[in-house]
Amino acid sequence: MSILVSCQNLEKSFGHRTLFEGLTFGVYEGERWGIIGSNGSGKSTLMKILAREETPDDGGITYRNDLRVAYLPQEENFEPSATVRQLVAHSARDLDVTEVERDVRVSRILSQAGFTDPDRVVSELSGGWKKRVAIACQMVKEPHLLILDEPTNHLDLSGIDWLEGALKQAPYAIMVVTHDRTFLENTASIVVEMNRLYPGGLLKIEGNYTRFLEKRTAYHEAEAQREASLSNRVKQEIAWLRQGPKARTTKASFRVEQAHALREDLDELRALLKHNTTPDMEFSATRRKTKRLLVARGLKKAFGDKLLFDDLDIILSPKMRLGLLGLNGSGKTTLLRVLAGELAPDEGTVRYANDLRLVRFDQERKGLNQQGTVQKALAPDGDMVMFEGRQVHVRAWAKRFGFTEEFLKMKVGDLSGGEQARILLAMLMLEPADLLFLDEPTNDLDLPALEMLEESLERFPGAIVMVTHDRWMLDRLSTVMVGLDGAGKARLYGDFTQWLRDLHQDSKEEQEAGKVSKPRVKKKSPLSYLEKKEFETIEGDIANAEEAVSLQQVMLENPAIASDAGKAREHFDKLQEAERTVEQLYARWEELQSKIDEAQA
Repeated sequence: MSILVSCQNLEKSFGHRTLFEGLTFGVYEGERWGIIGSNGSGKSTLMKILAREETPDDGGITYRNDLRVAYLPQEENFEPSATVRQLVAHSARDLDVTEVERDVRVSRILSQAGFTDPDRVVSELSGGWKKRVAIACQMVKEPHLLILDEPTNHLDLSGIDWLEGALKQAPYAIMVVTHDRTFLENTASIVVEMNRLYPGGLLKIEGNYTRFLEKRTAYHEAEAQREASLSNRVKQEIAWLRQGPKARTTKASFRVEQAHALREDLDELRALLKHNTTPDMEFSATRRKTKRLLVARGLKKAFGDKLLFDDLDIILSPKMRLGLLGLNGSGKTTLLRVLAGELAPDEGTVRYANDLRLVRFDQERKGLNQQGTVQKALAPDGDMVMFEGRQVHVRAWAKRFGFTEEFLKMKVGDLSGGEQARILLAMLMLEPADLLFLDEPTNDLDLPALEMLEESLERFPGAIVMVTHDRWMLDRLSTVMVGLDGAGKARLYGDFTQWLRDLHQDSKEEQEAGKVSKPRVKKKSPLSYLEKKEFETIEGDIANAEEAVSLQQVMLENPAIASDAGKAREHFDKLQEAERTVEQLYARWEELQSKIDEAQA
């Protein structure tokens, strides 16, 4: 396995800010690098340097003599009037093959990328399909090294699935910068984290993303142990220094220098450990005890002749996480808006628990004043914010979301997309909620911020409805998923893989049927006559039982009853009986609902 690129002591700065220094590594044939790191760590800049788009400030790069490098930047500028075929053919112009062979390769890559009409003008395409064009333009070059900077941006889930399959079969080496953890898991054979606090500026682990997490955790644990040992040594040396030099000997001078060097090593190690600690992030919650937060029955929504969903039932309880799946345009955001009460369904009802607190993350970030300062966005009423019943100074609040004091006077509009997303999350976390509606909350977030958001959502005691292309987050958090096919059908799924399998199967059946849609056949009810009657009234029975629980709780809080042992015991027994009734009714409701779900699956 020969080396393709060799880098020695690469260094790059912008102004007074050093992105990286001392980077030394080699890339070999067949390797698949997944490159991660926080925003500003220099990932994109390093890719541009390797692609000869930029030069390092210091250090050297050696390329294999015959090396062909193809580079996909984050944003691609196309000639708007060009067709898809023209763009890909133009990229293949330098291939050392005959014109016929070149045309065959262009047609093959277009077919693999899913273009059924390659003569379509590129300006008519969506962002996701433009991204497919950009990727195809680089793949058709048949490089020895393919460099991709955030290739999954703008791609929908089917586009990402295509790209993963294409990269797995690719015969060339690949370097990918991405925040998509499932993409890393499925494509990388080496994961590299860029952070100049690491020795050499890189932490390189062979294996997929799961193995990287395991090895990185072990590395940080070992570093923490080293920090404790080093801290003890520094304390001993500081104690020695405070005693004053006993003799002006060479040995004493050497020990003074060694003590200072130990202190510098300790400071660097502590900085690394602090950098890799997940910030303390928490969504505010009302912590209400209601077991049914939202009940939606018979939901239907269409836009013109396009039916998005029909006869859809959804019930949300505390700790439920509902993930919405579907291709772009299938109705995910529309369903989220209907459940959030922002959009009325064409048919059906959405009922909420009394005094329910809803909080929504908007992917368009309409809640942000682009001309206002970061401090005003984080603390609109002064220097303090109220979180979980206590006051927090804006500087401390900003620090929790990765903003140092110099950010506070900056305009929101001058921040990156990821930084704006963190501000919006900080704003939302001040609002106590029972139910979170999250529409693409992961857009533009780097991996540290993604991990921070994911852990805070996992701890949230209320219910969550989320639309996201982050499959790692969907699979980790979702207790149930609803997949929309964009033609009115909705199905329940346990994980993303099940939905993807159905998507491929539906596509195959559609092709075999000549893309003729089949009429929907209403299935016979799986419930008996008595069960249907029971199911129609069970929601009211649950509501009455929950009211009985609330009544007994109020009675027990009455001082006159609480001070009387006999009465307190009587109402406590009634409370337990009411709670058992609620549990039995919920169990029966789930039993009946499961029969319906199994029949509809």
